[in-house]
Amino acid sequence: MHRASRRFLAHALTPALAILALATALPAGAALAAGPAASTEAAAAIGGSFTLVDQDGRAVTDAEFRGKWLLVLFGYTHCPDVCPTALNTMAEALDALAPAKRDKVQPIFITVDPERDTPAVMKDYVGAFEGANIVGLTGTPAQVGAAEAAYKVHAERHDSEGGDYTMDHSSMIHIMDPDGRFVAMIYSMMKPGRFAERLAQLVP
Repeated sequence: MHRASRRFLAHALTPALAILALATALPAGAALAAGPAASTEAAAAIGGSFTLVDQDGRAVTDAEFRGKWLLVLFGYTHCPDVCPTALNTMAEALDALAPAKRDKVQPIFITVDPERDTPAVMKDYVGAFEGANIVGLTGTPAQVGAAEAAYKVHAERHDSEGGDYTMDHSSMIHIMDPDGRFVAMIYSMMKPGRFAERLAQLVP
């Protein structure tokens, strides 16, 4: 079985999610795929500096990823469906790229739930997407909040009975160029093949 298929099955995703695989992408400098076109100024405001902690407990900044095309997704490890689906989509899309292009792309998963998503938890989670080399980033609530603000990501906690909680959050995949500039957003439910085509167009 193909390793991307193993990743998909390992997360026990429901068939209904496949039906929700909306396929569209934005041209460079565009806004959210579901919204109106953004001005150049609005696009330039997406992204920016951050200081977080990777899955190995090492402090990292956005500058360390310069020279790579970044696929940046915000989510959390207790996410029941959207996050594992989006990460699997990224993994399958990267599998489909030519090796020369694949080497230029770095997928990043930034938690919106730093209370539960410690470096060790993040390492176990992103490691489940075998071969994708996803970097998992967490940090203090203030650090994570700053990253959310930089990428214009909304995240909100909802408490439930018994002390548990869920996180509502934006689920678009941000594509950043090697200079750290925003290029496009991709629906997290996009089909991997369409995603791979979009990346192949963008990455030289």
